Amino acid sequence: MKITDVKTCKYNLELVEPFSIALGTLEKAENVLVKIVTDNGLVGIGEAAPTPFVTYETPGSIITLIEKHFKKLLIGEDPRNTELLITKMDQVIKGNSCAKSAIDIALFDLVGQIYETPLFQVLGGSKNSFTSDCTISIGEPEEVEKKARTIINQGYSILKIKVGLDEEKELSGIKRLRDSLDPGIRIRLDANQGWNPKQALSIIEKVEKFDIELIEQPVPKEDFSGLAFIRARTNIPIMADESLFSPQDALRLVQMEAADLFNIKLMKSGGLLKAKKIAAIGEAAGINCIVGCMMESRVALTAAAHLVASTPNITGADLDAQNALRTDPVVGGVDFKGGPIPLPLSPGLGIKKINI
Repeated sequence: MKITDVKTCKYNLELVEPFSIALGTLEKAENVLVKIVTDNGLVGIGEAAPTPFVTYETPGSIITLIEKHFKKLLIGEDPRNTELLITKMDQVIKGNSCAKSAIDIALFDLVGQIYETPLFQVLGGSKNSFTSDCTISIGEPEEVEKKARTIINQGYSILKIKVGLDEEKELSGIKRLRDSLDPGIRIRLDANQGWNPKQALSIIEKVEKFDIELIEQPVPKEDFSGLAFIRARTNIPIMADESLFSPQDALRLVQMEAADLFNIKLMKSGGLLKAKKIAAIGEAAGINCIVGCMMESRVALTAAAHLVASTPNITGADLDAQNALRTDPVVGGVDFKGGPIPLPLSPGLGIKKINI
């Protein structure tokens, strides 16, 4: 079996409303769909979902890289040689994790189709369902509470609250949530690099009484020492996100004792293969992982869900982007919702069609 073509297509996903975090605001999602075609008629589907202020990629840069460089190294190759092909991409260019993730996802989709096996079983087959949190972007305290109630009514029991811009307003919102919601609702905070180490410690001390489950990426991504400083001085678990792109980053976080948890995202890691390697480093160090997402359609979200279901030390998920989309053009794959999310048993990703 050989790859005969690689196709790319830019498509826009309209959001229900602008999505604000400490790093910036997304008005819409501009993603890239990738199709890898084989000589026996099978087609693997992948997706790149760049967030320029996180991954430093754009749809244009992704399409150019795939069409001018990755396409020629893939054509004529056997798609089952995933590690070989992903290594070849790294030899062509460093970084560019979203572009590489789209190719990686499409290759693994093909492997599942070739062997007529669901992707989570191709990747290891640990469990066949999972639960996810749901994220609330930065906003006024009353609006955050209103959104939280809507999300809980949809069956979610874990909330991730974006913070990192306005300490007084955000503390007021967190107090409001904890005072008004059922005590069984779990609350996570994500600062998206919005604080410095001393500021982070001060804020964390103030929120400890609100039973916060974890604090995600409190300081700038380059500040591994700051992460370690904070982790050593608080009882709330610290999760690395933007500091964690690669297996090498994971190893550095372990060596510096800078994180209690890893947030793995396919768009940061470069795809499923390297995400599994990051999880393995975490497992060896006794660090559990969560799989998160960018503003992805059901293509990349489904790949991430299969990763969750295939890996024992991935103990949580932050796969809620579908709730932020006004429409999702993808038919098939995983049906994301509150409560337990089952994995489909169809081969590969199980994507049936994409209406674009």
